[in-house]
Amino acid sequence: MLRQQVISKIHWGARQQEVTEWLEEQHGIAGPEAERLLKEAYHARRKAVRGRALIRLTFAIIGIALVVGFFYIRFFSGLIFYGPRSIIATALAIALGGYSFSVLVRSALQLLTGDTLGSVD
Repeated sequence: MLRQQVISKIHWGARQQEVTEWLEEQHGIAGPEAERLLKEAYHARRKAVRGRALIRLTFAIIGIALVVGFFYIRFFSGLIFYGPRSIIATALAIALGGYSFSVLVRSALQLLTGDTLGSVD
C-alpha cells in the first residue's frame, strides 16, 4: 500500500524531496528503503509517460498522414477546388498539420526521455 502511495505521489508530479520528507515523517522510512521506493516510483512514471507518448505519437502520425493526403488530393490529383469551403478546408488542414507536428515532436521527446513536467495524466 505504501509503495502504491509513493508511486501515486510521483505519478502526479510531487517532487522527490517532498516525497522523501513524507516517507520519513509519516512512516519513519529513510535511507536505502526510501531510495528504493522512489526508484520504483520513477520507473513506473517513466513507463506511464512513454506509454502515453506512444499513443499521442500514433495519433500525430495519423493526423499528418491525413493532411498529406488532403494536400495531395487538393493540389496533385487534378481535381480543382475553388470557393470559400476550399479555403476553409485548407486553413483547417494547415492548422491540423501544425498541431500534429507539434504533438509529434513533443511525444517523440517524451518517448526518448520518459520525462514530462507535472502530472503524467
